[in-house]
Amino acid sequence: MNLFQRLTLADLANLAAEASDTPMHQGAVGILDGSNLLDGEGRVRIEAIRMHVAARLDRVPELRRILFQTGPLQGRQLWVDDPDFRIENHVLLAKLPAPSGEARALRFVERMMGSLMDLSMPMWQMWFLEGYGDGRVGLFLKLHHVFADGQGILKIVGLLFDLEPGVVETSRPVWTAAPPPSPRALALDNLARKGRLLARAGQRLAHPVVLARSTGDAARAIWATIQEGRGAPRTSLNVPIGPTRRIKTMSLSLVRVKTLAHAEGVKLNDVFMELAGAPCRE
Repeated sequence: MNLFQRLTLADLANLAAEASDTPMHQGAVGILDGSNLLDGEGRVRIEAIRMHVAARLDRVPELRRILFQTGPLQGRQLWVDDPDFRIENHVLLAKLPAPSGEARALRFVERMMGSLMDLSMPMWQMWFLEGYGDGRVGLFLKLHHVFADGQGILKIVGLLFDLEPGVVETSRPVWTAAPPPSPRALALDNLARKGRLLARAGQRLAHPVVLARSTGDAARAIWATIQEGRGAPRTSLNVPIGPTRRIKTMSLSLVRVKTLAHAEGVKLNDVFMELAGAPCRE
């Protein structure tokens, strides 16, 4: 049984890959009906929104956690509660300049996606974009990949908000950050984890035929992946990248896309990936 929430190998890979030209955060953009989000003067009711989100953070405790750097013999980094967590640092308000609308919202998102996230804080931001126009509010959620993938973002949004209007939390539950584990506890936990790994390795070594077969399967899978990466067609996804981002949108009928996907025997995600990876035009 794991006493602490250590970073996984995938988490460590995401953090190791991050650089100024390789940001590892991701984002989601939405347009909201402002009926319950705007006051009589068209301003976003940001304090009420913050109270609502804060009241539901117990559903997504990861959003109040930060990376804890371990010392020698203490094992991998882990997640701990942020003792300085403030909802005001994560649920934010931005005012779009006129003329408002989608174009201005996307320019804002492009700027925000170009900056790395502060790894000393919970790695997420939720921006409400005031001035979108037509009684609507823009929403931009920025979250590090070490927290969640694309589906994880949708899950977080679903836990914090409701599809039906009028559901508003009006009180923040009392929350106190749990203290980080002691160096001794971390060292003992790390020793136990290493012991379990050695025990599993010993079991595999005791069955050389099974070990050889699994090693061969892994080697063949790696080789197949390398071969698939050779001679890849030129798309918008395999060109040199940098910190800046350009965002474009495409409006499609969900009914038509579903019909196409079903006719071809594929999923909606397959259609999306085909569109995102379309060949670049010179």
